[in-house]
Amino acid sequence: KILWECIHLWFGSIEDFERYVCIKVARVFSQRLGNFLCQYWMVVILSAPIFWAHLDMIAKAVVGEDYGTASLLAVTAFTWWLGILPAAYVLFIDLVAKSQRRQLRRTSRALKLCWRAVPPCALVLLLLVAGMYQTFCIRYITNAILGICIFAGTMIIPCYLVWRASTKNTSMFTPRTCEQANHA
Repeated sequence: KILWECIHLWFGSIEDFERYVCIKVARVFSQRLGNFLCQYWMVVILSAPIFWAHLDMIAKAVVGEDYGTASLLAVTAFTWWLGILPAAYVLFIDLVAKSQRRQLRRTSRALKLCWRAVPPCALVLLLLVAGMYQTFCIRYITNAILGICIFAGTMIIPCYLVWRASTKNTSMFTPRTCEQANHA
């Protein structure tokens, strides 16, 4: 009874309340939920163990007074922790969503199995390529500091673009209209 009175007091009628929920609240949910299961800061927190492992190596280098190696490891840690791993997560989730949509179509079991294998294989390939590129930059550029800076700079830019593209007008949650909600 109290709830009905509050709705009438705040919105005027039940119909106005339902219209508000169907239009305004659904749109805000759609914007807040975003396209993926986690927001950027959540992925950064989840990938923190990678950073902790690098911190151990950085501490060892600092104790050994090898500040060049410590700085290389610090740049590497931040690049993987704040750039590559979150971007890999976004791409993996996007591939999983696309492969699930493909599996819903009437296709053979073999093709469905192939679509299930695509996301993990693509994730492993992406991480291997990033690791190989890092190794290339460190080993084949004569100055290791310059090499790791080139690696970090060239990896952070596409990672940023992946996250930026993932948050633009793409949502897994599509709000229903009031008419659709009433028929459900």
